[in-house]
Amino acid sequence: MGRIVIVGAGIGGLCAARAVGLAGHEPVVLERLPAGGTVGAGLVLWPNAVHALDALGLGPAVRAVAAPARRAVFRDASGRPLSALDVEAVGRRAGAPMLAVERPLLHEALGEGVPVRCDAAVSAADERGVILSGGERVEGDAVIGADGIGSVVRDHVCPGSRPVDTGHTVVRGIAAHDIGAGEAFEAWGRGELVGGVALPGGRSYWFYEAPSDRVEGLDPLAAVGSERWPAPIGAQLAATSRDSLLVNRILRLRPLAEWTRGTVALLGDAAHAMEPNLGQGAAQTIEDAEALLLALRAGGELSAALAAYAAARRRRAHMFQRQSSRFARLALSTHAGPRNLLMRMGPEPVRRGALQRLLRRHAPPTPTPSSAPPPP
Repeated sequence: MGRIVIVGAGIGGLCAARAVGLAGHEPVVLERLPAGGTVGAGLVLWPNAVHALDALGLGPAVRAVAAPARRAVFRDASGRPLSALDVEAVGRRAGAPMLAVERPLLHEALGEGVPVRCDAAVSAADERGVILSGGERVEGDAVIGADGIGSVVRDHVCPGSRPVDTGHTVVRGIAAHDIGAGEAFEAWGRGELVGGVALPGGRSYWFYEAPSDRVEGLDPLAAVGSERWPAPIGAQLAATSRDSLLVNRILRLRPLAEWTRGTVALLGDAAHAMEPNLGQGAAQTIEDAEALLLALRAGGELSAALAAYAAARRRRAHMFQRQSSRFARLALSTHAGPRNLLMRMGPEPVRRGALQRLLRRHAPPTPTPSSAPPPP
């Protein structure tokens, strides 16, 4: 059994800890934030993410705090329909639902039973472990960098790689407003968009994306401008506590040539941060953890297992990075007329089929029955 240091206790770090433990190794999870410091608004988990959660034995816990989405509607800024998607049908074909969940509740579900050392900021990593900002060394047989877009561990694996600023900023919030069970929507303007999804308990999550100069330095709710968007965004903004607001620049990574260096590996946003417009950032992170589980269960040297994990995941994650960038350019286009016409022309069954092909999983080979994960 190896001792594997996991840097970061976000979605990727907690799922990686689960994978490491199920594979018979000891996870040591380090988190730079203080205890109780989890932040976040909401997110959606597409069926491919739910399948991966099931493989990790985490599906039931996440379903218990999430709500299934049933349909998604796209409109222009005036409220005129552009397209619709039967999300429930996509889920039936995929064998798992799309779920909407508040991020803090998701973290609680993923972190159940996982010991995390908080206030442990990592300043450097190598194949023998990590060094904390205070100078303490934490030894390990391997290191997993699940430390996000600003990853310190990535500096060891891919020196010189840096995030790319997309020039856009996102505002996110949680509203005490019911938009209808199972509902999800987006409204697209010229170079900006809003969207939202229903959460459990009559609450909802919303987001706004725009060029950074339209948001930064301004009151976030005023920057969204409820009067400029169709319902239900106005009611959501009015029912949003400012304590729930998050304002972040949208950063991405160019596809990395390497995800591993010996016994050091990257996972999640540290390896493949992407624009949020396809809703696949968390999903690809969770798929990483599933692949890590299968690679570790196959046995052998840890360096070889980590290399196998990266080989199984890199091509698919890079595809989603490219597709997310393309969809972001479409959704945030300033040429609203041609874009809106293009959206209206596509029949719903064609869109649904294209999405199903995009979400079709390319998981690593199934392990032998003796090493298969326990049923969820």
